[in-house]
Amino acid sequence: MAGAADEVVDVLIVDDQRPFRTVARTVVGMVGGWRVAAEAETGEQALVEAERVHPAVVLMDINLPGISGIEATRRILASHPAAVVVLLSTYALDDLPGDAAQCGAVAYINKEDLTPARLRALRSVEQAG
Repeated sequence: MAGAADEVVDVLIVDDQRPFRTVARTVVGMVGGWRVAAEAETGEQALVEAERVHPAVVLMDINLPGISGIEATRRILASHPAAVVVLLSTYALDDLPGDAAQCGAVAYINKEDLTPARLRALRSVEQAG
């Protein structure tokens, strides 16, 4: 992620639901220094966009058409290990697929809880790592 306060954090939003991508774009826009670099509707499209824009942060839906968000996360991190991937879903934490914890994502955020404050907290996670 951005090392200095004045650097821009490029974000890739991956979700198959246009209304949620709109909400996520609005939330990202409320975080100073963050911008949406690209959006994707499928796991496969997420891989293409990650190669194109080299995002610092990926907001990744778990359930996607084609390859899952969990598999897309693994593949993106294999190519871009410095990226910070956050899994998103409507699942309760206890109901996440078992392989969600092993895919390399730094956090899980329920879609209802996606706020600018939660995104700002990701900077602390990345700087601590």
